[in-house]
Amino acid sequence: MMNRWDLNLDDNECTDEQSNLIDPDPISIILEIANLVFQPGSLALLANVSASAAAIGSVVISYKQLSQQKQSEIRRKLYEIDRALTKGFAVLETLASLLHEYNYIERSMIIGGAPIKGFTNAQTLRRVHEDCRSAVKDARDAFMDLSGLLPLDHAEVINETIVELNKLASVMLRINQPYGIFLEAAADALGKVDSFICRLGKNYDYNRLPRNFHDDLIVSFPELTHYKTSRN
Repeated sequence: MMNRWDLNLDDNECTDEQSNLIDPDPISIILEIANLVFQPGSLALLANVSASAAAIGSVVISYKQLSQQKQSEIRRKLYEIDRALTKGFAVLETLASLLHEYNYIERSMIIGGAPIKGFTNAQTLRRVHEDCRSAVKDARDAFMDLSGLLPLDHAEVINETIVELNKLASVMLRINQPYGIFLEAAADALGKVDSFICRLGKNYDYNRLPRNFHDDLIVSFPELTHYKTSRN
């Protein structure tokens, strides 16, 4: 809980609501961002279904067998994930900005290790935390719907993406490492998911180039550059 003297407000300016304001620990936002980028894992079962099993069931093997309605549904789900990733990256940028402001980027990532002071900053943390939770829900729902829509010929790209995200997960969720490593790896992971939906989308009139969230974050925070080298 934030104390009155942490809010940068005079006593006569501090309402009871502000005095009792609880701001999320940055790690709670970090976990939400991680949750967002790991959603393609819900497609693992689809990727592991064998062609022989599909042959005796009702599973569609190729996207060419899908009706226009099914293709339209898939495209709509890809746009929902697109918007969730956009929102997630905005959260990551805001988190990076606050960690940078307080010189926490090189500090070890531990619970309670990066207190963000100030009433305005507390409000910002609460807002981006809720934004990220909303993005996670949107992405989760869309990926779960895709698991019932996608044909089996996307198994290879699903498996490739899951392998890439597993490598990044081992970095993103490692405690006692600098916050900067998480920020850099998370931007990379968001880009992997974006690239994934673009690869799927080319078969469903969802035509755009993948976004490079990683480089966009580096432009704003050049000090993150060396963290990619340190985790390779």
